Amino acid sequence: MPENIDCNLCGGNKTKTLFPRVDSYIVQCKECGLVYQNPRLPEEEILKQIISDGIEVQHKKTVWYDSKIKLFKKNLKRIERHSPRGKLLDVGCGYGTFLKMAEDSGWQVQGVEVSTSASNYAKDKLGLNIFKGVLKGAGFPDNYFDAVTLWGVLGTLYNPTEELKQVKKVLKEGGLIALRLNNAVFHISIHRFFRYLGNPDKKLNLKPTIFHLYSFSPKTIRKILEKTGFVAIKVIPSELTEGDPYSTGGVFGQSGMTVIKKIIFSLSRLIFYLTGGSLILAPSILVFAKKPSNGSGKGHVKN
Repeated sequence: MPENIDCNLCGGNKTKTLFPRVDSYIVQCKECGLVYQNPRLPEEEILKQIISDGIEVQHKKTVWYDSKIKLFKKNLKRIERHSPRGKLLDVGCGYGTFLKMAEDSGWQVQGVEVSTSASNYAKDKLGLNIFKGVLKGAGFPDNYFDAVTLWGVLGTLYNPTEELKQVKKVLKEGGLIALRLNNAVFHISIHRFFRYLGNPDKKLNLKPTIFHLYSFSPKTIRKILEKTGFVAIKVIPSELTEGDPYSTGGVFGQSGMTVIKKIIFSLSRLIFYLTGGSLILAPSILVFAKKPSNGSGKGHVKN
């Protein structure tokens, strides 16, 4: 049975339904602005969906092995500008593509993954050190990792606040957290735009928007990171995956979606720079933050 929940960011229970006619379960907190699904499935049902064979095969063949390779390379370089090579943990590591890339670059890597087939592949085929399960159950020492990554993971979790607390616990002082997330600002705007035009996306078999259990905006991701004790928070537009890995492009296909994505990202990056970084309209965002050093609350993330 679906369950009703309070806001994971501020604890409030006053919400507004964003799309009453079509997706009435997508709500926004009136207090802090967090977008989330309410009501939603219980935690055990959510985990069953994540580890289902259909999802695993889809991710193995498309997302993890094809469309995100260039993204992973760029983001690894960004991490290495922010943090010296040391111990790196990837939460929700999938089939280990990013971890293997980091290992080849000189990092000591470990991963956490709930999917049986994905974690087995990363261990058996790539020789990686993977814990099958959730971060809280992995038993990592406190103050252990130099960097922790969550690529497209935080919004899919049952309790993002608790997860970030666990990440902070296992990070060294001054350690880096790096996240990639869907940008709620973009997805809400596009969803409303297509509804205003009379749902042309449905006629063209497009699925231009996605709303996970939680959808963060630049504002709400800053708030939740601050709430869980992170500092030096930096949010920037993220490059997009290549092609159409989730089969959402309808009539445009792989090549068409690649062109459309490049145009969207170029425009969003231009707006970002013209507004001095105050307006981020990209479909996805990259976020970097640090655990305070020596309890000082100080930190710095380079461009």
